Amino acid sequence: MKLSNIEYPQRTQELAILLNFYLMQIKPIDMKPIGLRDEYYSVMAYLKIVSQLEKLILSFVYNGKLERKEEQNIIDLLYDIYKQGDGRFKLGEIPALAMELTESQMQAINVILFGQLHDIAKVRLDSDYTTALFQLYRVWHNKFKRVSHKESYSDFIKKRNNFILQNSFPVLENFKTDFWVSRDQRITKLQSTFDQMFASRNSVKVLCVNLFAPQFNGEAQVAAFDGEAQIVFLNEALKKLRTEMRKQEHYLGLFYKLEYGVDGHFFYFCVVVFENSKSLAIRDLYENVATVWQAIYMQSHSLDPQVKPRLAEFLNSKLYRTATLQAGVISRSGPSYAQFVRTTLAYIANAPHLLQILYREDVCAEEEPYDRADKPREIPKKAITPRKPKKLEHHQENQSLLQALKLKNVFKPLQKDILDIGLCYEHIPYIYRSYSQNILNFTPAMIRMEVAVLLAPVWIRDPVMNEGKEIKQNDWGGLVQDEPQEQKSIEILLQYAEFMGPRVLCFIAAFLMLPRQQYSPVYGYSLYKTALHQKIRELMALPLKLFKEQIKGLVDKQLMPVAVFTKLDSLLTSQRFHTESLQDWLKVQERVKKRSFLRVDSYVKKLENEQNIYREVEFSITVLKPQALKPIDTLLKNIIDHFNKTHPQLIGYVGYWHLQQVDEQKIQYIATLTFYLDERYIESTGTESWFEKLKYQAELRLGKKTKALHIDEIEVKQIDNLMEYVGSFQSRFNKKPHPRRYTSSLLFALMHRDLYWMHTAVLQKQILIRGRTGYKKRTRKKTKKQV
Repeated sequence: MKLSNIEYPQRTQELAILLNFYLMQIKPIDMKPIGLRDEYYSVMAYLKIVSQLEKLILSFVYNGKLERKEEQNIIDLLYDIYKQGDGRFKLGEIPALAMELTESQMQAINVILFGQLHDIAKVRLDSDYTTALFQLYRVWHNKFKRVSHKESYSDFIKKRNNFILQNSFPVLENFKTDFWVSRDQRITKLQSTFDQMFASRNSVKVLCVNLFAPQFNGEAQVAAFDGEAQIVFLNEALKKLRTEMRKQEHYLGLFYKLEYGVDGHFFYFCVVVFENSKSLAIRDLYENVATVWQAIYMQSHSLDPQVKPRLAEFLNSKLYRTATLQAGVISRSGPSYAQFVRTTLAYIANAPHLLQILYREDVCAEEEPYDRADKPREIPKKAITPRKPKKLEHHQENQSLLQALKLKNVFKPLQKDILDIGLCYEHIPYIYRSYSQNILNFTPAMIRMEVAVLLAPVWIRDPVMNEGKEIKQNDWGGLVQDEPQEQKSIEILLQYAEFMGPRVLCFIAAFLMLPRQQYSPVYGYSLYKTALHQKIRELMALPLKLFKEQIKGLVDKQLMPVAVFTKLDSLLTSQRFHTESLQDWLKVQERVKKRSFLRVDSYVKKLENEQNIYREVEFSITVLKPQALKPIDTLLKNIIDHFNKTHPQLIGYVGYWHLQQVDEQKIQYIATLTFYLDERYIESTGTESWFEKLKYQAELRLGKKTKALHIDEIEVKQIDNLMEYVGSFQSRFNKKPHPRRYTSSLLFALMHRDLYWMHTAVLQKQILIRGRTGYKKRTRKKTKKQV
């Protein structure tokens, strides 16, 4: 039977969310008082039974049967019902059990979950649930004995289980299906109110808080403030809260539910809705509610100033922004809206009916548990001004790379990507100084290959076309050289395989996979470029797993060095390794690196203000060749972070790792770091002794790990005249002198270098070495003048 468009797995999950959150709400803050722990855990055990029961009922109602595994689950469930019912809830003492009543003659049974301990109020389970639980309890309680002593135990258990299943199915089948329809109707009613709060807005901000009644320590005060006093206070305070919140400019409304904890205290759970204003953060909205509730609290009770409760004692600061309940920014068109309606609003709508609070035999539940601002302010529609994208220096005017590659028919988004490639290769000679001349020699070939692989997936036409007696090639065909020339370039590049990026290696792999000596001289030129174009498209569309297997095949045939597979195996990691293609992986990397670049760029701009100066330090650590960089990187960062926190003249730092081959047995890891110092502090002290202290700390702590990290030599030095050296390799895109040490373009190249030119041994999740932004503001101590 189909209840609605909502499938039963979703319904069972929603009930589990509701019950889990309810357990969070009723849990005592202090479990030490006698009996609280036992009562809370017995409620937890019983609600677990309820969750499992609904899962089985829904499966039976939707599918008309239970799977074999579910049949075993219902047998286990009946045992749990019998154990809990016979122990904690005394179902065995109900008179109806001893009477042989038919199912139609049985009356609804109320199971009290908790409340007897304090005898202020009680919480009972919905009668539909409790009736089903009692009926299943009777099924297990019925005596079922062996017919004969000759009957084996396994046969007895099998018959007994069949008997239990046959008598349990009618209970599941007779469960009222309008039970879930009523639930959905209550949710829909609150959803309609929530939509009215939206009005013409696209999104709102939602805050979830618990509003507590006063807490007292003295016995006389506690006795005077009993359950009735708590409810009276909360009801009056909630009315005042609604009145005061309507005066708030951004307030749209609230939803609320009375809660009763295992510790015997009442409180309100409130979901407050505000406009999604950029000027107000979630924390600001929380403080607004806290301030209003505090004022109501203090006006209602004149307390001794010494025992005046703190804000945290009567307003819960926890924001329910987890998988339990949805809060925060709710967008009408996003998934957060549906999740908010089916979890947060569902809790307000249905929890009072599923878990009923009984106070003086009356059920505490409201028909309209919400407040809405009288006239929600409509937001006047304004002309939308598109946000200007962040410009990098090389994006403004330069088109020389596109002209050099003779690319005329490329869309603007792809032109931007091509300029990014050119920018990164412009900075690589400076980043890897020891290989600068080699890189400059074959940079044009690498850029061609990068751009060819970038365009291949979107370039559908064949690169070379035969038009009558004339052979014409388009822009993509112009990126590829003749086969002998390309072969020569590839042989040179493979000598630096451990540095190459994934696009260049993809181009080389596609070239090496082409069959040799297959084409006639007349058509060879045309078919070679077309076949290469098609092979690149195939490799880019392969899942990472299969792409690596293709590379491994070339390595096994000795067409590529082992270093190629090692590099790609270290670089191409993904949680969707079996399904994500190389093209998709590169797109993800671009998005991730863009966010990282913007954060780093913002961090460096804050450091490079007019009151800071910078100094360059180079850490050279020579190790035996198998030693990995990661433990050395971790140790060096710890040294610098500690130094950064303890020396007031040091404001922050940023830098990067590179590598140099010493000989066949040794390699040198080199960290080039820029330290930013407070210029005023340096001028007042007249010394830069900070470097000697940093050098001492680095050499001391790294020296202690010499054996463990296979360190052969440690050298820490300042770099003089660095800007002159940088100028010799500075990008031709940056013709104007720039006062910054790290331009945006240089930072962009550093963040992306693992996609273009970066040694396998230096590959790390964190590309840059950078300081933290959470250090306390440094102030100089004022010295008293001597009289």
